[in-house]
Amino acid sequence: MTQGSGKLPPIFMIGLVIVAGMAIIGWGSPKQGGTDNGIPELTLIQSGTNSVALSSATVGFTTITFNPAYSVTPNFKILQTSVATPPVNTYQTSSLSFFSLTSLGQTWTNMPAATTEIFNDQDHELWADLTLASSAIFEVNCATASNTAGAYLDVQYSTDGTTWNSLTGTVAFQVLIDGSNILGNCQIGPFPAVSNNGTPAALVAGAKAKVFLRIIGSGGGGLGDNPNFSEAHLLVFSSIGVSCNYGTAPLGLTSTIAKVQVVCSAPVTFTYNFQWIAGIPA
Repeated sequence: MTQGSGKLPPIFMIGLVIVAGMAIIGWGSPKQGGTDNGIPELTLIQSGTNSVALSSATVGFTTITFNPAYSVTPNFKILQTSVATPPVNTYQTSSLSFFSLTSLGQTWTNMPAATTEIFNDQDHELWADLTLASSAIFEVNCATASNTAGAYLDVQYSTDGTTWNSLTGTVAFQVLIDGSNILGNCQIGPFPAVSNNGTPAALVAGAKAKVFLRIIGSGGGGLGDNPNFSEAHLLVFSSIGVSCNYGTAPLGLTSTIAKVQVVCSAPVTFTYNFQWIAGIPA
């Protein structure tokens, strides 16, 4: 054998290749940085997809029947297939009165066609904190309607008392005051007209603050158009997220069934879809 050549025997080179390969694929050593998904290694596995539906309720259930039944109570885990959209409930939180007068009401003399503050004055403006508000209904009652078709009232907001914008930015929020029909119209009679057929309309983003509020009218006939109003209110609503917890009901897991429950913090109409897995630890 020649000394000092610097070459390793072929058999030694093969050994290095094998060791390097073991290091690359993880043989011969524990896997580092693994993630524990909370599911032990199972046998006799069963799985499926189910749902729990709530209809204006705080608690809902569904029962899963194992087929075949287990000889002992299995491990059971719910696997949510996707992040469920949190339910939201809307509650009336306040009623703001622009004015509430006697049955004689107040007359808007010669209501103009141009957009103008109601009664052509600033005596019926409000200040309100709408930071947590989400929507509103505008309610108006009148003893005498406008004599001009298409005349209406609307609500505007301002953060500085100078620049005014529509509270909702929607035509549906405007209340007709021409007496042309009963629904959604200010008419002669005891019933008030409400915006958007009584459905809360979403506030524009800029209105969700501490703001001034006023009523404006538009589309009047001018000379000789004298509508009379007895009251006007803004019903304010807030949308509050509902929290829900999911899991097996107390005493709801046996060798034959798993009873899954959803418990929410307030009544909701909501369906929770989920996947599940069951089995006996290996």
